[in-house]
Amino acid sequence: MTKTLFILGRQPIFGMAELKSLFPDNTIEKMSENIISINRYVEPNLINRLGGTIKIAEEIASIQNINNKSLEALIIENVLSHIQDLPAGKITLGISYYGNNQTVRNIEIIALKLKKSLKQSGRSIRIVPNKELELSSAQVFHNRLTKDASFELIIIDAGDPITFARSIAVQNIESYSSRDQKRPYRDARVGMLPPKLAQIMINLLNPLPNQIILDPFCGTGVVLQEALLMGLRTIGSDLDNRMVDYSTRNIEWLRQKYNNLPDCQISDGDATSHHWPKDIDYVVTEAYLGKPFFQSPSINSIDKEKEIVGNILLRFLKNIQPQIKSGTKLCIAVPTWRYNNKFIHLSILDQLVQIGYNPMSFKNLETKDLIYYRPDQIVARQILLLIRK
Repeated sequence: MTKTLFILGRQPIFGMAELKSLFPDNTIEKMSENIISINRYVEPNLINRLGGTIKIAEEIASIQNINNKSLEALIIENVLSHIQDLPAGKITLGISYYGNNQTVRNIEIIALKLKKSLKQSGRSIRIVPNKELELSSAQVFHNRLTKDASFELIIIDAGDPITFARSIAVQNIESYSSRDQKRPYRDARVGMLPPKLAQIMINLLNPLPNQIILDPFCGTGVVLQEALLMGLRTIGSDLDNRMVDYSTRNIEWLRQKYNNLPDCQISDGDATSHHWPKDIDYVVTEAYLGKPFFQSPSINSIDKEKEIVGNILLRFLKNIQPQIKSGTKLCIAVPTWRYNNKFIHLSILDQLVQIGYNPMSFKNLETKDLIYYRPDQIVARQILLLIRK
């Protein structure tokens, strides 16, 4: 059976939740903290819509009962022929090792021995040097290790069995950078939702092509942008006329870069009182995150923000509840504050069932742990997954 491996990003729980949304749970196996396998072939271009996966690989071999054979011997037996069968031309080879039993120096030695074996068979080869045990997505992307006569060998050594795979896709870091940093209209003061997180949030609802995504706090249009690139129709609104203008101009810029994008309607509107078109399939949005903090706040300051933000979120959810159908799914990024190495959550989260929403859930995954943050952030994003009763 073909097995596809997914190397997850900086916060693996998001990649795991994303894949659980897109594939049947009985096909998914957790190989390690940041590696998931799926028992089926997956098209490499899926990487373009996965925010939580940095590499996709195809399994070559899974070896049980290793019998104390060296890693080098196992590679020679199970992988060398796959590298020799690459198209004619100079081979570029990289190795990523996921495990605790080797050092960078050991991997370098194995790579050099592979190079010697390939030279003996008449193949010219260039080795991508390892700075760490795992090649970064940038190294794989810039060295084109998923293209032509190139090969990134993935080694997963989490005990018995040991698995070998070949990378077939890697995140396009230049495309992400362009969609984030090169959009003509950005405003750091209102927060900037990363395109990868926007993709994850959309995927958590698993919409079908051409369905309609509503973003009622659209800001500069990141959710709208990523939804359009997935083939989804979009509706956006924002209280701030300036943000409506920014979103409109950013989507116009996107249409110049990508052909045949679906429809997108953007208008001004207060999410706590606005009325949207009736045909909304999903809601994906980053709600108001409150005041940014650049140094540790007092608990009183956090409590004030909790009240302000919580009131806006509650009024929005009450406003939209009668406007959407029963069963409509919502994915909302809301703030949570780091204080004394713990997260302080919005108080209103306990009221959501009372106002007409049930929480979504995944098998063997706690959605309350879907908190997206950088190590230096005080205000993080907690992802709420809701279903309208």
